[in-house]
Amino acid sequence: MVNYYFDLETSGLNPELDKIITLQYQQIDLEGNPTGNLTILKEWELGEEEIIRQFLKIFKKWEFIPVGMNLAFDFRFLLNKIEKYTGKKIDYNELSAIPHLDIKPILVLMNNGSFKGAKLSNFTGKGQNGVNVPVYYDSKEYDKIINYIEREAEEFIKFYKYIKTNLILLKDGCD
Repeated sequence: MVNYYFDLETSGLNPELDKIITLQYQQIDLEGNPTGNLTILKEWELGEEEIIRQFLKIFKKWEFIPVGMNLAFDFRFLLNKIEKYTGKKIDYNELSAIPHLDIKPILVLMNNGSFKGAKLSNFTGKGQNGVNVPVYYDSKEYDKIINYIEREAEEFIKFYKYIKTNLILLKDGCD
């Protein structure tokens, strides 16, 4: 299966009330290097329903491995919107059982076991976290959202490669 950096930006934290602002993905190789361009499906251009439909056309049978940060949040949002727009109900346990790579637990460990502060922005040059995305969206500052997403994807991939390189050293140290 192919690995894809995968992320959503949303207007809030509740999939019942809030919407997906963007859905972005980028193919990466086994070392974490990008092998394709970052694709950003934007609500302000397509609408939320069309974002879901385009995503499902591209990734028909989930024949890819999502690689991301806090994928449980993204999966819950995505499943809610898939059901809303297609009527197809996918159980969260079914989706979470597919192969995926989430760096959230690694950040928690790097943060002395604390969930508070275990954010990508605290471990990379990413800068701000996504809290401003809904503000940018409401004020139609779409260029700021795109800049944030591009920076986040770049920093995620750089950090992911760093993790892969250094975790292998731990394996070698256990022998």
